[in-house]
Amino acid sequence: MDGAIRLWRTYGSDAGVGAGVTTRVVVMDVGDQVVAFEIWGFHQDRWLDLAAKLLDTVAFTTDAP
Repeated sequence: MDGAIRLWRTYGSDAGVGAGVTTRVVVMDVGDQVVAFEIWGFHQDRWLDLAAKLLDTVAFTTDAP
């Protein structure tokens, strides 16, 4: 991955961490599943608050329909 370390690969896309870019990874257990979000960018000071607000809107339920 061009010098980056792969965290995971899903649906043909890689999530990774590399030099020069701040990467935040949020991982949580939801029922018997693991959910992960990768948040990265060169200018996190400009958009990190917006990303946090977006993550705050995510909700999970383990109730079956």
